[in-house]
Amino acid sequence: MQNIYLNDLDNLLNKGAILIDVREYHEYLKKHLDHAINIPLNNILTILDKYKKDSILIFYCKTGTRSKKACEIIFKLGYKNIYNLIINTTLF
Repeated sequence: MQNIYLNDLDNLLNKGAILIDVREYHEYLKKHLDHAINIPLNNILTILDKYKKDSILIFYCKTGTRSKKACEIIFKLGYKNIYNLIINTTLF
């Protein structure tokens, strides 16, 4: 797992990265980053059915706590191209 920042995001998205908002659905509906899909942390294992282990996955939430946890879980399942997006919490 590697921490990244918003200025790194476009580069990874251009490489085919998947941006995943791990907040609850009601939080996602209020506001989310462009191109983000919502997979709440408590549903994170559904990622196994959607993405190959060599996929570039970027996780984010409001404070970084849930996204870090998502990265840890996914890393243990064999995914290696995973990133924790650190954002300014005032965005949400």
